[in-house]
Amino acid sequence: MAVGDIFQRFFKKNAQDANFLSLTLTFDSILASVWTFDNNAVKITGFAKKSFQNVEDLIHQAAAAIDAAAEKARSDVSQVVFGLSFNWFEGSQLTTDTSNLLKKLSQDLELDAQAY
Repeated sequence: MAVGDIFQRFFKKNAQDANFLSLTLTFDSILASVWTFDNNAVKITGFAKKSFQNVEDLIHQAAAAIDAAAEKARSDVSQVVFGLSFNWFEGSQLTTDTSNLLKKLSQDLELDAQAY
């Protein structure tokens, strides 16, 4: 999916009034950014970073990061775009474990994944 295609999904709704979540998973931390469109620009309204020790701890720390970022943004979010560092891939493909983790993360935290 091209980058332009990803953002078109957000523009289909009233993007000026909507807030979105970017959740980036690195090797040992989770970065949660709440953002919105401000005319033709992306405006970050909340950010939080949480570390995790293992995959079992990841969902709890993701929830904490999302809550902290949403609190700073003064907004609830459910639509998410996932960003993943290289260690979550095998070659250029998501590993099966990563795919399952993202599905579980989306279900447990009631997130509507828009893109990976």
